[in-house]
Amino acid sequence: MPAHASHSGNRTLMTDPVFRAALSGAAGAVAVSDETANAVLELSDADLGRALKEQITRFRNPVDQKALHSPKAALGETDPTGVKVVPPSLPSKSRASGRLNMEALHAQALQERERMVAEKRLLDTSQMVKATGLTRQSLTKAVRTGRMFTVKVVSTPYYPAFYAHSQIDARILGKATRKLGDLPGWLKLDFFEAPNAALGNVSPLGALLGGRVEEVICLAEAYGDEAKDRAQAAADARNEGLNV
Repeated sequence: MPAHASHSGNRTLMTDPVFRAALSGAAGAVAVSDETANAVLELSDADLGRALKEQITRFRNPVDQKALHSPKAALGETDPTGVKVVPPSLPSKSRASGRLNMEALHAQALQERERMVAEKRLLDTSQMVKATGLTRQSLTKAVRTGRMFTVKVVSTPYYPAFYAHSQIDARILGKATRKLGDLPGWLKLDFFEAPNAALGNVSPLGALLGGRVEEVICLAEAYGDEAKDRAQAAADARNEGLNV
């Protein structure tokens, strides 16, 4: 299939009402528990997408469903059908209870974040001042006005290193960041760095390096608008509950 056809199909799927309803249902199920919702939001797009695809595949394939419920599943043995029965592979899930292991998820997230700091993908204030030539006051103002954002590792705020990238216009990055609105910092970081189907499985940063400025700006705006809509829907639901 030509690449452009695949990309067009991805965009069509994202606006399909049945698909959107399915996503809303899954999101609603996760959001029932604040603890689970926060843990899931800390997963990368890649990890979350991989887990979702695995579950969709199991639901679609009757053989996989049979294997999933086989007593041999816990041992990873071979089902009589010849299908290898593999137990769930996510270490953050308790196989005995089927519940997410919050401690494991948080430990994994912290380990990944500390690795990003060690690799200088995240820079503290002093490092960002040195890398960009901006003053601390200028950085603080950029964050306050939404042109930059920080993320916290333990209790220390860090700036994404891509704000110091010599080949990406800081003004364009600032505009895209503002379009993301009030999304949490880690979700903003994931937006910029994770491959995106709407961009042909290229990250927004990669797209900006390729000169696809308008596409990234429009995508960032769509993400920001969707976040506003979700926040408003949640506020309406809370108010409705109080008025009952």
